[in-house]
Amino acid sequence: AFSALHDFVYDGQEWFSNAGTTSSIVSYDLGKVQNIQGMAFWNEDGTGVGKLNLLGSTDGTTWFSLLNNLRPTDNTFEARYKADIYSWQSVALRYVKLEMSGCPQSQPASNTLIACGIGEVAFNASPTTAVPEPSPIGMGALGLGLMALGLRRRRQG
Repeated sequence: AFSALHDFVYDGQEWFSNAGTTSSIVSYDLGKVQNIQGMAFWNEDGTGVGKLNLLGSTDGTTWFSLLNNLRPTDNTFEARYKADIYSWQSVALRYVKLEMSGCPQSQPASNTLIACGIGEVAFNASPTTAVPEPSPIGMGALGLGLMALGLRRRRQG
């Protein structure tokens, strides 16, 4: 994401809000809870986002702020462009919400759609480390060991 360029190869793979809207919200479901510590955001060149707020959630209902009042790069229309890289302290998330406003970012050409647009999005994620559950054999051995210790103390007393 640091050097990847968005260009017309991705035409048709971008996201746009409904025509005539100047703000929109997009939520991403990452499929499972993961440690997320950043995002690459390719601001659409013709209908770019003027202001961006990022929120996170583990359940899709309760949201908390990750970053606010971001001003993505105003990319030149019909040019290849790089991502804006946003980072935050690693946090366990399943959902990421993008609140977009000020769309389109620049003065649109007469043939430009009045809408919010995203070229691409990529998340900096790593799997959460699960706490291993004790095995039944291990729990049985622990139980037998505690029982033996109890019997030994009873005999000593």
